[in-house]
Amino acid sequence: MNIKNCFYKVRNHLSAMQDHCAKIVIGACCEAWLNAEAFVALNWMDGKVTSLRHHVLLEHKKKDLTVKRKCGVISHIIEVKVLRGDLPPAKIKHERLLRLRSQIDAATSATSRSGLIFAIWKSNDTPNRMKFFSTMRQLVREVFPKSHYATLHDYYFEGIVRGTSVSFNGNDYEVHLRALYVTQRRHPSRSRHCGITV
Repeated sequence: MNIKNCFYKVRNHLSAMQDHCAKIVIGACCEAWLNAEAFVALNWMDGKVTSLRHHVLLEHKKKDLTVKRKCGVISHIIEVKVLRGDLPPAKIKHERLLRLRSQIDAATSATSRSGLIFAIWKSNDTPNRMKFFSTMRQLVREVFPKSHYATLHDYYFEGIVRGTSVSFNGNDYEVHLRALYVTQRRHPSRSRHCGITV
């Protein structure tokens, strides 16, 4: 399974519904919705990443997204984390990113693990938009060094929702949602067959 292809499938799916997406992500509990939309994008959208040999499960055995082969082997686990502009950077690092690193580091020779990281900023958040995304990029770089992890575009988050305006509860918000993926650098001996059932 190619995590880069999965990432772009999810990003494109969410980008196609920017107005709806912006309304969801201003809420405090949008991570479950992002998981569900990733599940849809990876299983059923045109040009889907999965095939007749694979399918993606949602919240299987407390894992956000699980890629399972038809033969029963779990080949890949994707964990989703949301970084919000209204949280202090230290809390984001310790409660989100270091937790994600421990999940990714639990990869085995049979099951690889990756993370999808979504960063959400809205106009009433304390740091300005550029500072927030710059800080998130720096935190991801610190927690996931290039020597052990792969990501895209030198840790720059790719835009999904780009300044969509949302009116809610008498206030107007400008909403930005960006994302990137992280994964362990591929081990040359990683198994790709169905010799082990799960």
